[in-house]
Amino acid sequence: MASYTSEVVKMKVDGIIKHIEEVCKLKVAIVDHNKITLEMIRGYVLHNTENIDCSCAAFQKSRGLLNALEDNCRYDLYFIEIEQQETGGFELARKIRKLQKSAYIVFTASGGEFALDTYDLSIKAYYYIVKNHLNHMKREISEVLAAVSAELEEKKEDFYVIQNKLRFEKIKISDIIYVFKNEKNSVFMTKNGKVLERKALRKVVQSLNRPEFVFLNAGCAINIKYIRRISDSTILLADGTSLYGSSQSIRKVKSSLEGC
Repeated sequence: MASYTSEVVKMKVDGIIKHIEEVCKLKVAIVDHNKITLEMIRGYVLHNTENIDCSCAAFQKSRGLLNALEDNCRYDLYFIEIEQQETGGFELARKIRKLQKSAYIVFTASGGEFALDTYDLSIKAYYYIVKNHLNHMKREISEVLAAVSAELEEKKEDFYVIQNKLRFEKIKISDIIYVFKNEKNSVFMTKNGKVLERKALRKVVQSLNRPEFVFLNAGCAINIKYIRRISDSTILLADGTSLYGSSQSIRKVKSSLEGC
């Protein structure tokens, strides 16, 4: 029984690790009515020359992608064929944009005649690729993947990531009101609730690496952007929390506020 239980636990852990690895990949969706072209683009994505780690969903019909979106599937980057007959590429892109304001949309077409139309502000396309030149298309797809991956990495800096073999969670740094120590855990009090991480508070603040996080004392660091009032030894935060500090720590907080 013990070995069976251990095997089940290992399978669950392996499944979680695999899920984390998938989460960390660049998620790409492709729509192209031509099966050969669809598989070609998919191959260029998965075996790109920039070695960007991607997961890829390929659809011959726009309905397939729309069904996936209705099932709450979301992708970082979309390669959308303009000339598809079922739902025009532009119309499909508008539907994607309504669901994902920050998604990257790249149009593909057999020629360059649609290039000016891609400037539609309701779509905000990222790029336009002509499919007739295979070598150029392969290079451009790799370049797009590298550029999008780099931009997403920069955006990740706005999040504090909690990641281990059993867990993957992102906290938007600007949503963190304060962090305090509770035994061996650091507790994040955010606009969306409480999050725990088994990590020393000082190491958490070092990882955040933001000037707005200031130690009120050895057991609590506050985001000074959420301070609403300082009165004597009390600091009132935006969520209604009152925190108390020594005269020295209050002066330190006031000094940080003046430097904002």
